[in-house]
Amino acid sequence: MNYIEKHHDLYNNNLNILRHKDPLVAYKLELIHEFNQIQFCETQQNELNLSRYRFGITDYYHSPDGAFEEAKKTVENEIEPKTEAIFFYGLGLAYIYDALKEWLKKNPKRHLIILEDDLEVINSFLYTERAGELLQDAQATIFTFEDLYEYDKFFKLNSRFLHLKIQFLTLPYYILKREKESFDLCYRILYDHNWVKHIHEEYMSGQAGFLKNLYPDLLQLPESYLATGLYNKFTNIPAIICGAGPSLEKNIELLKTLTDRALIFAGGSSMNVVNSYGLIPHFGIGIDPNPEQCHRLITNHCFHTPFFYRHRLSEQAFELIQGSRIYVPGSHSTFSSFMEEKLGISHPPLDEGHNVVTFCTEIARHLGCNPIIYVGMDLAFTEVKTYAQGIGTHPLWLGISKPYEQQESHVVSRVGIDGQKITTKWDWLGEANWFTHYSIAHPEIQILNATEGGLGFNFVPNWTLEKVADEILTQTYDLSSKIKGEIQNSQIPVTKLNIIELIQEIKKSLLTSIEYCNTIISEEYKLLVNNSDADKKSLFTTKAILFESLLHDELAYEYFLKDFENARSSLEASTGKPTEFEAQVKQLISRFQFLSAVLSQHVNILQKSMVKFIFFKTSTETTINTKKSTIYQEGDKYKFEKDHLILKDAELNLNFDIEFKSTEKTDYYPSDKLKIQSYYDNKRNLQGPSRFYSESGTLLAEHWFVKGQKQGKSSSYYYFGGLQSLERYKDNQLHGKQEYYFKNGTPHILLEYNNGLLNGKVSIFNNEGFLIRELNYKNGKRHGKEQMWNEKKNCIIECEYNDGIPVNAAYEWSSNGKLIKEITINHYPDDFDASFWNESGELLQSFKKGSEDFSIYYDERQKQAELLGDALENVEKNIDSLLLGSTDKTELDPQLRSEFLTMKNSIRELQNMKLELRSIKEASEKLAIIPSAIPEKM
Repeated sequence: MNYIEKHHDLYNNNLNILRHKDPLVAYKLELIHEFNQIQFCETQQNELNLSRYRFGITDYYHSPDGAFEEAKKTVENEIEPKTEAIFFYGLGLAYIYDALKEWLKKNPKRHLIILEDDLEVINSFLYTERAGELLQDAQATIFTFEDLYEYDKFFKLNSRFLHLKIQFLTLPYYILKREKESFDLCYRILYDHNWVKHIHEEYMSGQAGFLKNLYPDLLQLPESYLATGLYNKFTNIPAIICGAGPSLEKNIELLKTLTDRALIFAGGSSMNVVNSYGLIPHFGIGIDPNPEQCHRLITNHCFHTPFFYRHRLSEQAFELIQGSRIYVPGSHSTFSSFMEEKLGISHPPLDEGHNVVTFCTEIARHLGCNPIIYVGMDLAFTEVKTYAQGIGTHPLWLGISKPYEQQESHVVSRVGIDGQKITTKWDWLGEANWFTHYSIAHPEIQILNATEGGLGFNFVPNWTLEKVADEILTQTYDLSSKIKGEIQNSQIPVTKLNIIELIQEIKKSLLTSIEYCNTIISEEYKLLVNNSDADKKSLFTTKAILFESLLHDELAYEYFLKDFENARSSLEASTGKPTEFEAQVKQLISRFQFLSAVLSQHVNILQKSMVKFIFFKTSTETTINTKKSTIYQEGDKYKFEKDHLILKDAELNLNFDIEFKSTEKTDYYPSDKLKIQSYYDNKRNLQGPSRFYSESGTLLAEHWFVKGQKQGKSSSYYYFGGLQSLERYKDNQLHGKQEYYFKNGTPHILLEYNNGLLNGKVSIFNNEGFLIRELNYKNGKRHGKEQMWNEKKNCIIECEYNDGIPVNAAYEWSSNGKLIKEITINHYPDDFDASFWNESGELLQSFKKGSEDFSIYYDERQKQAELLGDALENVEKNIDSLLLGSTDKTELDPQLRSEFLTMKNSIRELQNMKLELRSIKEASEKLAIIPSAIPEKM
């Protein structure tokens, strides 16, 4: 009798248990009559094992040397200290469960989730005693799946553990034989867990953070441009997407020479890195709502770079973007999609992926770019570093932002691009897997990794950037003119009136929905009051049913509230449905109270945004200046005719007089109207004027080239004719005064450059001519004072630099003029003193010598201790008088006397603690040290 026949009854018992846990899987197992790919065998330790024979090779699911020992080593070597839920791919015979039993018992919150997609493995497992124990363990789950696209199933799984810190591990046999499936599943679990957690937090907060960014950004939408207007306008032009990995430092100098051969994208930290080396990318990306996005923008030098953005970008970060703002429609948010449709700018969803780099990839594809090349995408701790150098910390962010500080994470070893071992993280492995899948999903695009280090992506070729430049980036383009021209052709068909009408429509529906919710709540309370048996037939009154139907017809419900109700229902389902009628009614009341609160919060945020916009924001619809400005000075000569180029500019000390055989290159609109006109010499270098026209024939951009280099004055114009920018170039570098204007003709940004580096004053204005930011530079580095002003003309930021290093003091004020930050820099970046206040003047946080100063907490506790001490003394006196005042006739009960004496002793202990606290504080002040421990309670 073989093992299977011998344990047939055990199998049936376990199958019955599985029927209650997962009926569908049990049903599938019963449908399959024969499993013949996997055999039972034993390890050298006489433990049960599984083997599979294929192509003349026998593979073992667990180590032949010892299955439990292998699982034990996995637990000892891989599990992070704070892990609460382990997702383990590969059931085998579940020795991992034995290895984790003690770990599970130590904390009832902990959970083991074993993932398996092979039914024969599950079938084999049911022949073991361990199967019955695991299936009935409340801290263990077997999750079966067929493919990774069962989104609802994975969503529900992750929802169960969204409040736990998770970790993904894999059966060693699956790492060896099913590496791709392991990485794919790791990506699915880790990415979905973060996404589900984010969605849950967002919905439980009523999407307050999202809405606080949405409405301020939306109200300024008419001044933006529409990304869809740029789609397929850069067909077969290469794109270089920058990460911020340490390897970027190797390629930065070469990258600076490729600005006329590929579109360069940078977002987040990579923008700051390339800026620090004097490179201004063609496009920036802003999508993150977190404060760090604001910090990255305030510290970079791309004052006029166009930015792609979405409405969840934080309001503060949005305000810092001074270049052309390009809105990217196609959000996965139901509410955002509704608004885009109402405004006539809807687009199919565009996948943001993991981060700003993956979002850049989608945008580059939609622009028509091919190939797409990555640099600085290490996804590894290259030389124990996470980022390349160049990510500075603004003086007002000291103690808050630490870009080079290693975040707590569990590292794993892998083989990198160069064949050497590297250290990486599971979420980076998942991110690399995204690029692998992306390249497979889009075979029409050549995707290359020119990172020259780090993890790499499966199925994506690794080239050096030098090889890419020599073999692929061989053609030059006037990308500056094309970008500026195509942006002007991408006018957004939305007016301020359109926005206000939409917001009023939303507000009306929100208020109506609040009334409906409150009516339903009132009706449900009636059921609690009139709770006779006759009233317990239905959880809703007739009126409540009617008003719920009316609620569901409201646009506020359909496009906003429905998602919150679904999230709430899922949460209620996970905690179990109450059985008592009264409890069910109370649950319904709680649900509609939650929905009413969500709606009320939405109205409040909407109204505050409208008030701020109307009373404090400058107009988004200014008078349009259509007059062509004269950009040339007396004595300038910019002329090209009959293969003869003359370019003379005394301001820039330029004097070119060249005769050459020119080749004209043109591009046309579908209407056959001229769009682009450029000239090349016999070496395929741009030479002479390069112009971009609107379909109506208006000049939108003009640059002049000599031997492939920009020279002289370059100009760009708004779609309706007014001057947008006047840039000055010398030897392909920005040089001299740079001028950027609003549509109404008032100055927007004024800068000074010297040979490609900022040098002098940077002044930024609003469209009413008021100065809102001013900085000073010397040789590309901030040098001197930096100030910012708000819409009330109050100074809100002031700090100082010396050769790029923050020095002296930095201040930040609230919009009402209250000092909320003061930083004194002793030695940047680690030695500083800082104080943070709220608008009421209450000290929130303090730093001394770069470390948090906890003495403020001691001061507060000391005050509380003194007050408590006085009260305790009075209580003690009362207890003494009570005890001494008792007579033989009025003797206190012995138990009561004992309790009073215990209370008195406790009071004395508290008084001693008060004195001890005072002595510790005095000692710390004498020694000028910062206490490291604070009593939690007095």
